[in-house]
Amino acid sequence: ATTVVTWSADPAGPIGVVAEGWEGVRGAELLRAQLPKEDLVVVADHAFAPYAKRRPDQIVQRVQDLAAGLLDEGSKALLLAGGFASFEARPDTEGVLLRGLECGLRAALAEAQGRPVVAVFSSAEVKPMVLAKTIRTLRGGGSVTLIERGEDTVTELLARLRGHAPEVAVLLLLTPSAYADTEAVRAEAGALVVIDALEAA
Repeated sequence: ATTVVTWSADPAGPIGVVAEGWEGVRGAELLRAQLPKEDLVVVADHAFAPYAKRRPDQIVQRVQDLAAGLLDEGSKALLLAGGFASFEARPDTEGVLLRGLECGLRAALAEAQGRPVVAVFSSAEVKPMVLAKTIRTLRGGGSVTLIERGEDTVTELLARLRGHAPEVAVLLLLTPSAYADTEAVRAEAGALVVIDALEAA
């Protein structure tokens, strides 16, 4: 059972970043670029990683504890920088801005305007069935095809996704390890819109 806790955010407090690993650093870099005057506190939970090898109840408890710790220390907002934290172990908080990778899914669906979206993800970061449930909740008439990230190059990825969804309008790099070099994907994507979920968060 999840307990909802109401927090009174300090407007002068830092933005907290909850991550399983390196994606927390990348999330902080993206925040720093957009909000250079904000203080940031990053919790990259290497000691408990990889979350994919943990039971779901352990992941939920861990993410909730990390988020609560950041909020107890005065964080005014939280960024959930990983797939498990965003989709499977999202803490229930009131009174604090909470954003995660689901923002990328919303952005992709809005950009596509009913046209097909392909979301590339890693099952090491989120389970496909959990993503499918989130997509059903958010999609609002759009179609989303999930493709698990392979060892393919950017060129091979683009060929693969066009094979699955030839009319694809938006490519969503949903989990941080989907492709670390977002700009390389954008450079080869041509007219295809590429959205990085962590950037959108």
